Amino acid sequence: MTCREEILEMIEQLMREPGRVTFTAREVAQRMRAAGTSHKELSIRTYVTYWMCAEPDQLSDNRTADLERVSRGQYRLRQLSKA
Repeated sequence: MTCREEILEMIEQLMREPGRVTFTAREVAQRMRAAGTSHKELSIRTYVTYWMCAEPDQLSDNRTADLERVSRGQYRLRQLSKA
Protein backbone atom coordinates (compact mmCIF):
# COMPACT_ATOMS: atom_id res chain seq x y z
CA MET A 1 0.00 0.00 0.00
CA THR A 2 1.33 3.44 -0.86
CA CYS A 3 1.87 6.14 1.74
CA ARG A 4 -1.03 8.14 0.28
CA GLU A 5 -3.36 5.14 0.43
CA GLU A 6 -2.45 4.47 4.06
CA ILE A 7 -2.96 8.13 4.95
CA LEU A 8 -6.40 8.20 3.33
CA GLU A 9 -7.35 5.00 5.15
CA MET A 10 -6.24 6.46 8.50
CA ILE A 11 -8.07 9.74 7.84
CA GLU A 12 -11.26 7.81 7.04
CA GLN A 13 -10.88 6.00 10.38
CA LEU A 14 -10.38 9.31 12.18
CA MET A 15 -13.45 10.82 10.53
CA ARG A 16 -15.61 8.00 11.93
CA GLU A 17 -14.97 9.31 15.44
CA PRO A 18 -17.96 11.26 16.81
CA GLY A 19 -17.62 15.01 16.38
CA ARG A 20 -14.46 14.71 14.29
CA VAL A 21 -14.17 17.23 11.47
CA THR A 22 -10.45 17.97 11.19
CA PHE A 23 -7.12 16.33 11.98
CA THR A 24 -3.43 17.20 12.17
CA ALA A 25 -0.56 15.71 10.21
CA ARG A 26 1.06 14.73 13.49
CA GLU A 27 -1.90 12.72 14.70
CA VAL A 28 -2.21 10.91 11.35
CA ALA A 29 1.50 10.03 11.51
CA GLN A 30 1.29 8.88 15.14
CA ARG A 31 -1.71 6.66 14.49
CA MET A 32 -0.13 5.18 11.38
CA ARG A 33 3.04 4.38 13.33
CA ALA A 34 0.95 2.78 16.10
CA ALA A 35 -0.78 0.68 13.44
CA GLY A 36 2.60 -0.53 12.18
CA THR A 37 3.14 1.42 8.98
CA SER A 38 6.51 1.10 7.29
CA HIS A 39 6.45 4.76 6.24
CA LYS A 40 8.55 7.26 8.16
CA GLU A 41 6.82 9.96 10.19
CA LEU A 42 8.47 12.75 8.19
CA SER A 43 7.23 11.21 4.93
CA ILE A 44 3.69 10.95 6.26
CA ARG A 45 3.68 14.53 7.49
CA THR A 46 5.12 15.77 4.18
CA TYR A 47 2.39 13.98 2.25
CA VAL A 48 -0.34 15.48 4.43
CA THR A 49 1.02 19.04 4.44
CA TYR A 50 2.36 19.25 0.89
CA TRP A 51 1.68 16.46 -1.62
CA MET A 52 -1.93 15.82 -0.63
CA CYS A 53 -2.86 19.37 0.35
CA ALA A 54 -2.68 21.71 -2.58
CA GLU A 55 -4.15 25.16 -2.81
CA PRO A 56 -6.04 25.67 -6.10
CA ASP A 57 -3.37 28.05 -7.42
CA GLN A 58 -0.58 25.60 -6.57
CA LEU A 59 -1.84 22.42 -8.22
CA SER A 60 0.77 20.53 -10.20
CA ASP A 61 0.91 17.13 -11.81
CA ASN A 62 2.23 15.56 -8.60
CA ARG A 63 -0.14 17.12 -6.05
CA THR A 64 -3.38 15.32 -5.42
CA ALA A 65 -5.45 17.91 -3.51
CA ASP A 66 -7.10 15.22 -1.36
CA LEU A 67 -6.94 17.52 1.66
CA GLU A 68 -7.76 21.09 2.51
CA ARG A 69 -5.97 23.16 5.12
CA VAL A 70 -8.66 24.81 7.26
CA SER A 71 -6.37 26.55 9.76
CA ARG A 72 -2.79 26.37 10.93
CA GLY A 73 -1.99 22.68 11.31
CA GLN A 74 -5.61 21.56 10.81
CA TYR A 75 -6.77 19.68 7.73
CA ARG A 76 -9.91 18.06 6.42
CA LEU A 77 -10.60 15.55 3.69
CA ARG A 78 -11.80 17.03 0.40
CA GLN A 79 -12.50 13.79 -1.48
CA LEU A 80 -12.57 10.08 -0.79
CA SER A 81 -10.88 9.04 -4.03
CA LYS A 82 -8.19 6.37 -3.71
CA ALA A 83 -7.08 6.54 -7.32
